[in-house]
Amino acid sequence: MRNRYNIIAKVWYPSNDRSGKSSSYIDRLGRVFADTATMSLLYSLIFWLLRRVATSPASIDAVPIDSPDGLPIILFSPGFGGINYLGTFYALEFASHGFIVIGINHPKSNVGTMCSDGSQIKFEDLDLAIFEEPTKLEQYMGKLMQVQAQNISAITDKVIDLNSMPGSLFYHRINVSKIFAAGHSAGGSASFVACGQDQRISKAVDLDGVFIDLGFENADYTGKRFLSINADRERHKPKDQKRLRQYNPIIAIDKFWMDKLAIRADLQQQTVELTTHYSFTDLSLLINPAIGRKMGLLDQSDGLSILSETSKTMMNFFNED
Repeated sequence: MRNRYNIIAKVWYPSNDRSGKSSSYIDRLGRVFADTATMSLLYSLIFWLLRRVATSPASIDAVPIDSPDGLPIILFSPGFGGINYLGTFYALEFASHGFIVIGINHPKSNVGTMCSDGSQIKFEDLDLAIFEEPTKLEQYMGKLMQVQAQNISAITDKVIDLNSMPGSLFYHRINVSKIFAAGHSAGGSASFVACGQDQRISKAVDLDGVFIDLGFENADYTGKRFLSINADRERHKPKDQKRLRQYNPIIAIDKFWMDKLAIRADLQQQTVELTTHYSFTDLSLLINPAIGRKMGLLDQSDGLSILSETSKTMMNFFNED
């Protein structure tokens, strides 16, 4: 049974309408966090910066463009503990090239998950002890992927409903044969799982996630297309021996499942040099590069260039027949 939380999603789409109110990087902040006291110091800093220095070329409640064939959809999921706004660069790029992008916050595994009734579903911290036991970690992450995949399918239901609903902003504006999933980290892995489980999703992109599908044998990956874009993992192996003992099994788990997927589906894999796990998020634009490198969040690569190139790669992948 699919989870239906009636969560509020962030939606970007192509429009020629400039009559509406300009959108800040984070509009309607009250929808992001019901109780700001729960925010970590890092998120407090990020959102303080976003509200003051980051602007967006988007407009709120603009009228979508019309397309004879309907507009393709990308369902975008952030990483574990992340939030949909940290994929804004990708969303704006995709929208400017004719895609509707729905930024999903997954209840309990993303911060700032607000429901339509105003209630807040809080992020559930991960017990770090499971990193000491690869089997438990695989089971935990596998179950998480299943839940998020169900959420993605539930959003797909809603997308199709909106396309056939008179009065909807997207009434007859969606190409329901071009529904794609993408995401960063856990969100990217969940996008792969959702694509295998839901025949309406034809392609998926995983940005440096660890792929696990505990329901693999019952999923239909045949004919599906997948793109995995990884950070420079070899370069950023932990130096500390304890962390390395935790890190190596995670990479091994990902390789095991990706090898299984490659046998059954059309899988493309690539590694982007001089990148870290967070290079594929807006953190690479928001954090001072020198500070980001010192904290281990960023590498020597230019954040804007990496985001620009990976967005082109993803769009080319989605546009291919």
